[in-house]
Amino acid sequence: METNLLSIIVISELISVILIFRIIRSAESTVFKTVVSLVTLLPIIGPVFYGVCMLDHQLTKGLENLGNRGHYTHDWIAARDNLKEINETLAEISESNKTIKSDKKKLSDKKTREFDKD
Repeated sequence: METNLLSIIVISELISVILIFRIIRSAESTVFKTVVSLVTLLPIIGPVFYGVCMLDHQLTKGLENLGNRGHYTHDWIAARDNLKEINETLAEISESNKTIKSDKKKLSDKKTREFDKD
């Protein structure tokens, strides 16, 4: 039992060391790196904290508006016409699929009635 726990702690600390190298190479502030590195060194909890903290931090970094003023909004305005066109096309396809299904059902019902007459 004790060797299992010890091996889990050792593996957790090895993972923590690898994660700390990733933290050091990141472009974050020194204070952020220090705090996350210290918490990452905690056995078992540290790597889990790293996964939650750093992955969430990286996701929000991608959503930042790093362009010129209005750049993010401008991109959405430019894409709006294309998105409307795509939605209209999808609506047309959906409508045509409903028509095809309706026609197939009518044809199936007609064949069933003809089969019943025989």
